[in-house]
Amino acid sequence: QLCEGICEPSNISRIENGYQLPSRSKMTALLQRLGLPSEKYYALLSDVEVEISNLQAEITSHIVRREYHEGLEKLAQLETMIEDDDNILKQFILSCKVALGKRDKGNIVHYSDDERIEMLYEAIRLTVPRFDIDDLSAHLLSADEIKIINQIGITYQFNCQYKAAIAIFYELMRYIKKHFRTLTQSLETAPIVILIAYNYSQFLNFDARYEDSLEIAELGLEYSKSLRNSSYLGSLL
Repeated sequence: QLCEGICEPSNISRIENGYQLPSRSKMTALLQRLGLPSEKYYALLSDVEVEISNLQAEITSHIVRREYHEGLEKLAQLETMIEDDDNILKQFILSCKVALGKRDKGNIVHYSDDERIEMLYEAIRLTVPRFDIDDLSAHLLSADEIKIINQIGITYQFNCQYKAAIAIFYELMRYIKKHFRTLTQSLETAPIVILIAYNYSQFLNFDARYEDSLEIAELGLEYSKSLRNSSYLGSLL
């Protein structure tokens, strides 16, 4: 479960015994799946890893600012740096394409909701090959993997498929409740716990399931207080 889609089980043994140093991206994903705070660990980065990390930060910034042309230019640059076995970087690139769209005769064309859902499923299966949306407890998930599943649920909601969205967030909440202690140990994954509760309560509300929506919103408030995180406090209230 730990190394699924990231590396071979033999790599874990070599890392544990000091015979192999993982790349920064693999180390972060492995620690997140274990619920360990990856921000407390450091690894020496190669020049290429530094360049990749900087490009990823730039692309994310362009997505947030909706600078689609600039984001696609940086993404094309990043694609030239993929190694065959780097499923984590491939996943990042594919998930960014969902957000950025594509160029068509100089214009930005965004993917349809159905295309976005298909691409997001393809992205999650790069690192979770046996991914089963109906049983997330069968997997160990990193922060990025949880974010992609969250995005799948949101895309279903955009497409007015509320029942499908709610089913996904039901499974996400089951996963969070099972792994709450480990997920909340990391600064990277803890806010996701609150985000999932907020989205789930919102979609239940859209489906006129008001009592269920209130129950999840109150749970989100409890998470916010226990984690001392106010990101979604106003929305949950």
